[in-house]
Amino acid sequence: DAVERALAAARLAPLREDAAGHRIAPAPRTAPASAPEADPEPDAADALVSRLRAADDPDDGAAWTTRQLEVAIRAKAALRVRVRMPDGREVDHVLEPSSVAGGRLRARDRVADVERTLPLSSIVEISPAPASA
Repeated sequence: DAVERALAAARLAPLREDAAGHRIAPAPRTAPASAPEADPEPDAADALVSRLRAADDPDDGAAWTTRQLEVAIRAKAALRVRVRMPDGREVDHVLEPSSVAGGRLRARDRVADVERTLPLSSIVEISPAPASA
């Protein structure tokens, strides 16, 4: 049996013979056991994957915003940043970003001659600053 299984595993067609040299019909192959039914209760790994996928919102632009700001910092470029204020208004600032850390942007506002610290979650839009700024 072990030799027959080894030959079959090597994709060879083993042929059995009895002591007199007569061929013995191969034993019928049984179908592989069916896959177990899916567990109706999701396990902890499935629940974790579901939570992670739900948290990975394709509309979440925080990572993209951070990358844009980091590129502007390296290039020392001025940006027009639209910020949503707590009262719901949206305000535009022309800023020269200096750092992004802890979910906040530090930048120099040349028009008001102050340094601003803005939460990234309040930033609605980023675009290149007008040439006159």
